[in-house]
Amino acid sequence: MANMPNNPSQRGHNPVRSPDQHAWNACVGLASRAWEWLNDDQRLTWNVQASTNRTSGQRLFVKINARRLYDHKPLLTEMPARKAFAPGRILKALVVTNHGRRISLKLCVAPAPGAQLTVWASRPLNQGVSVCHNIPLLGPLPSSADEWFDITELYYRKHGPHLKANRIPLVGKRIIINLRQELDDGAKSVEQARALIPPPELRSRAAKKP
Repeated sequence: MANMPNNPSQRGHNPVRSPDQHAWNACVGLASRAWEWLNDDQRLTWNVQASTNRTSGQRLFVKINARRLYDHKPLLTEMPARKAFAPGRILKALVVTNHGRRISLKLCVAPAPGAQLTVWASRPLNQGVSVCHNIPLLGPLPSSADEWFDITELYYRKHGPHLKANRIPLVGKRIIINLRQELDDGAKSVEQARALIPPPELRSRAAKKP
């Protein structure tokens, strides 16, 4: 009898999925089941709209609603009206400060009334890394009285346990932030900013906060 391979992937085992992947799969399942709850008129509307995109109404429904459920938004039973993205670039800068070893992250965002904005952020990366394909969702952009938005709490809520468990040194690491505009029809527009974590008491050179 031939020896069994030691690599689990060679034995046909599924790779270990992250909590985010499990959450996404659950949202796809919920959206798929929700399609069955629609009435005939609602399904017809989705099918007509989907035909212009060379797909099926069910696939379009699941695509839009899985993302909405994953982002903690209510499920849409009716095909959403088309909207436009906010004109021009709205993400102006990412500022990382390190005062007394307390690291803070703030985004400078131009006013975009009515825009649905979500923040995505990488773990601290080596300076030589300029592209990151694993940038997880932090959550909706917090409210602010001006154009500066503090995302420190969001960042550490997502990445803090990993940083603490692995005792990762932060100074000199690069952080990549994606700001994403979300439309009800599932379309998205992504803008990106990057900054290095400075030594204590020094401001990042990415931008200067007023």
